[in-house]
Amino acid sequence: MGKTSTVNTLFKSDIYNEQFVSSTERIANSDSLIVQEFDVKLKENEVPLILRIIDCPGYGAFIDNSNQIKTIVSYLDGRHRREFDQEMDIDRDLSKQKDELVHCCLFFISPNCRTVKELDLECLKAIHQKVNVVPIIAKADSLTIEERHDLRKEIIRVFDKNKINVYAFPDTVDDSQAALIRKMRRKSPFCIISGGRMIDTGAENLGKLKVTFDDKPEESETSSKPVNMRRYTFGTAEIENDEHSDMRILRHLLIQTHLNDLIKSTKNEKFGNFRVEWLTKHPIKIPEKKPESTEELKKRLDKELKDEILGHKEKLQKIQADMEAVFQKKLQERRIKIAEGERKLDEMQKAHRDQMRDEENVIAAKRTKIKKDLAAFEAELIYTMNSDTKSEKKEKSGRRLFF
Repeated sequence: MGKTSTVNTLFKSDIYNEQFVSSTERIANSDSLIVQEFDVKLKENEVPLILRIIDCPGYGAFIDNSNQIKTIVSYLDGRHRREFDQEMDIDRDLSKQKDELVHCCLFFISPNCRTVKELDLECLKAIHQKVNVVPIIAKADSLTIEERHDLRKEIIRVFDKNKINVYAFPDTVDDSQAALIRKMRRKSPFCIISGGRMIDTGAENLGKLKVTFDDKPEESETSSKPVNMRRYTFGTAEIENDEHSDMRILRHLLIQTHLNDLIKSTKNEKFGNFRVEWLTKHPIKIPEKKPESTEELKKRLDKELKDEILGHKEKLQKIQADMEAVFQKKLQERRIKIAEGERKLDEMQKAHRDQMRDEENVIAAKRTKIKKDLAAFEAELIYTMNSDTKSEKKEKSGRRLFF
């Protein structure tokens, strides 16, 4: 059906690359449909986006496909139930709440049938109230223009007959795009060609149809810009050419104009239907109370009064205990501060005493030195005086000899 190439072309990213296991390999060891989901991180204009893709490999691939629809419905209900449980959680944190809903289902319709297959019809009947369905005619390059037109009319007729509601791409708030959106949504179901290659056509673009939404396409100018296309022996089909494929229209509607509306529609309508259905089947039962007698009422009121008095006493005791704890804490802090002050004062006094002792030792040493210096000076003075006296006596005796 070309699901892999369609997703890659739709988001212009290599989401399903060579490392990804193909659908054929995923269902090789399985005898039933598998619902698989995985998140892909994309970047659009430097804005990170997380795309959750849900694939159903094995759909319609077995002889007995009776349980496949139940599996898909069970999966959708499970997603709704997760969202419901999040909403009903009393302690929910809205900032951390995940979006568990499936906002869009790209439903691939085979071009080989000239109508909707019975399995597809039953599946659509089961899921169209649970998810926004966007029908797609896959591999539309295998159909002529007339065959596309006839198949599109047949699909719409079958949908109307069986009252299957598909997503209608309603008018947006922007009136400037209203006329364009009306033209685009008339293309539903969208005829898709995907899986092309970028080819530099050069002069081959002469005479090719220009991408346009007008009823009369214009001739394109000569350009050597690479074009995403598929080549055949009889010609080429351009993936992004609206005359060949509705891929660009589908991308514009899904991503640019109706992305928020898809999310709101899922939340308000599809999930809203599930919520109503769930609460209808599982109503919240409120136990019935029997009327109380006078004696029972008196006992209950007495018990409530005693409980209230006891509660007040416990609250008062708790307040007193808290006040006592605060008082003891402040008292302990004050004692610690006083002890710390006394310790610092003792340290200061000890330091002062040590300083005084050191100064006294210095003064005593200086006094001792002065005494020693004074004694030495006195001894030297006495010695000098004695020497002078002896000299005078000798001088006097010498004078007597000469006279």
